Amino acid sequence: MRRAPIPFGGFGLLLVNGHPVIHGLLKIPRVRRPVAEFYLPASGQGRRPVRLGESVSVDLEFGPEFLMHVFFAEATGEGYRVRLVGGTGGLSRVIPAKVYENVRASRVVLEILAEVGEGAGEISLSEPLRRWVRGAGPAYQALEALVLALDCDWRMLPGGEVWVGKEQWPRYERVVKVARASPQSGRYTFPLEPELLPGTLLMGQYRGMEGVLGRVEQVIHRIGEEPYTEVLCS
Repeated sequence: MRRAPIPFGGFGLLLVNGHPVIHGLLKIPRVRRPVAEFYLPASGQGRRPVRLGESVSVDLEFGPEFLMHVFFAEATGEGYRVRLVGGTGGLSRVIPAKVYENVRASRVVLEILAEVGEGAGEISLSEPLRRWVRGAGPAYQALEALVLALDCDWRMLPGGEVWVGKEQWPRYERVVKVARASPQSGRYTFPLEPELLPGTLLMGQYRGMEGVLGRVEQVIHRIGEEPYTEVLCS
């Protein structure tokens, strides 16, 4: 059964640590980490709404709450511009090389996450590794090298946990009403759909027709006077 369209407010539709976003975008890829760029109003008495290096909550109305890390912040004429990355920011940290012998692949993943202070979600890796050499460098590269070698996928979930496994592509529960479509490139735009996440199969209505748009590879929520969602489907 289809649900009624979601009504949205205007200013305050998306909050960063309780501070309303003037405009910006939240990009959620199927693989790797969510990223965002937001413009926030100046807070009272010249205080910064968020600080460089801190963890913040990004709360999209009617959608999931994201745990994100501030890796850029600067004052602008209208307030503050901030850039965020999913989780604690730990996956950008450099880790040393390490050699593993006769271990399960899940252990390698869990050790990477523990070393950089990121949370683990479902890690569906039971494969034994006779020998694995973890390269030195950013933690996300070490994670990605292992996952690609095992023909799996990984992404960071809204709450900051890292998921690793095989995609199942469950069907998204709503049928979206497409405003703009580019079927050849798999790009579609429609009214804001805050619950939509990548890794799902999306249905849509366009020009009186209803059908499968594709498998969602990336979701972008654009916040402003007229908020909307863009997707890239395969």
